[in-house]
Amino acid sequence: MLIPTVSDLLLLPGLLTFFGALLYGLAWLNWRSNAVLPNYRWVAVILALLALFIGVKTMLTMSDPFYRTAIAPEGRKIVFSHYLAPALPVLLLLTIAVMEGVVKRRRLRDY
Repeated sequence: MLIPTVSDLLLLPGLLTFFGALLYGLAWLNWRSNAVLPNYRWVAVILALLALFIGVKTMLTMSDPFYRTAIAPEGRKIVFSHYLAPALPVLLLLTIAVMEGVVKRRRLRDY
């Protein structure tokens, strides 16, 4: 059995989360300057959901007792990365939800 490294576990969820955050950040900046929130912000949500799916799949590998004993000698960092893989997109989705609430509140206030 090949033991994954921390970068193996976090690369794909991390990249998808990064590009999702970047895309939503660009949409947010566009909203701040033009008062119109573009629809491409939903692509960022799709990227975050895809990263969440991959991260949960990574975390579920920890339920196999043979896998846990195989990675035990690698240390706590590798175990922590299994749980960090779904946590990154969850944080992005929570941030997006808060920012959407801010946009909705400001729209209601302006009308």
